[in-house]
Amino acid sequence: MIFKEHSEVRPYSVLAFNDRNYVRGFIRIHGEKRKLVPKILSAIQSKEKAPHFSGHKYFITSIEAKNLEIKPVKMSGKIRFATVSPVCLMHSGRIETLPSFNTILRSCIRSYNRISKYYDSKNYPYHVSEEILSSDAEIIDFDVHAGQYQHKSMDGKNVKLYGVEGWIEYDTSHIPDEAAMILGMGESLQIGKHTAYGFGGFVILDQ
Repeated sequence: MIFKEHSEVRPYSVLAFNDRNYVRGFIRIHGEKRKLVPKILSAIQSKEKAPHFSGHKYFITSIEAKNLEIKPVKMSGKIRFATVSPVCLMHSGRIETLPSFNTILRSCIRSYNRISKYYDSKNYPYHVSEEILSSDAEIIDFDVHAGQYQHKSMDGKNVKLYGVEGWIEYDTSHIPDEAAMILGMGESLQIGKHTAYGFGGFVILDQ
């Protein structure tokens, strides 16, 4: 509704949650924020009372905007990767229900470089050492489930989405320090497929 893409790479990710009788939404804008954010905030306000949510009109109770920088996560000998929304990480054409630590790192780097290539060229690409690319961490514990979700687009089409929710603990005692920054990128950008539908949100909890 508020952003017309000039390419398939979108400079934003979305998270939305039930908040009593309301919907609380977060739109994370990446790249040239000073150019994009004023236009998007104005567009959101102008769309108030427009038909959406399967034809229902909506109203806005409040809008807030903050400028945030990507920061490294806190990481020591053990971390917990906890999903905020379903995460869809693919390997050989299939969803990884228990993604390896290496898969998560690669997806974080891929998300950053995909967006920065189009919307933040001065910081593109993010170069990673072979030590990081080849590093992995043992899975210690987990509680996850994979699910299928239905999304109805504005033109009435039903879109099937797949993702994994839950948490996974990794032994990161031998992981290079640079991984903390890479995971911070993933937290900020969201990773995997369908981030524009709200997928790929996660947080890293230092255990």
